[in-house]
Amino acid sequence: MPRISLQIASLGEIQDLMLVGGPYGFLSQSPQTDSSCPTCGQFSKLSEAVTKLQLLTLELERKLEETEQRLAELETCDCPKSCRLENGSIYLDGTSWREDCDTCSCVKGNIQCRPVSCDSAEASCKNPVQIEGECCPVCLKKCRFQGVIYDHGESIRLSKCLECKCRDGTMSCIRRDPVKDCPPLECPPEEQFSMEDQCCKICPGVDYCSLGHNCHANATCINLKTTHICQCDPGFAGNGIHCEGRNPL
Repeated sequence: MPRISLQIASLGEIQDLMLVGGPYGFLSQSPQTDSSCPTCGQFSKLSEAVTKLQLLTLELERKLEETEQRLAELETCDCPKSCRLENGSIYLDGTSWREDCDTCSCVKGNIQCRPVSCDSAEASCKNPVQIEGECCPVCLKKCRFQGVIYDHGESIRLSKCLECKCRDGTMSCIRRDPVKDCPPLECPPEEQFSMEDQCCKICPGVDYCSLGHNCHANATCINLKTTHICQCDPGFAGNGIHCEGRNPL
């Protein structure tokens, strides 16, 4: 590239001036100036670059407007949305899964859980048991004792001080000593008395109904001084052990 060095007067001083030839004309360079002026060719290229940037900006604005319009349509669209759990698992809309003792479903991006439905037929015994780690109660083994079937947890009293209880297929019997195994009483010995189906003596005025009674479901147990009675509720008639509804007049 040709370079031509000249000396010219600039601002009252003689300065060295160098003309550098280029593809778009000559560019003057002065060692004592901070910048140089572009040639006509360079200005033309700069103008073309600015025009391209303007066209690119218009194209980007058009695409941005289209994108915003599509986002607005998606927000109003009833589209399937997945669900993400805290552990990172992702479930599609409409799928269900088991989580501990809950059944969970993904419904339009929302997680809905409900307790596991237990089959009542599987726990149709009198005393279902809740086992650790199981969601639904289960029935344990029944017992056969003296030709009679008893559910787990059922008890029978063979005598005042001998009680047997079914425990998961095995009938366990416990005999109580009325002297050693009964709690001490606060009333004098002459006031203590025994009930027909109780091993331990009791004092007058205790809550006999809480010790067990055979009153009807529509009857009320009433404590007396030394025993209890069953009285049918209003609207029912009978002896308290058997109560029937009265016919309206």
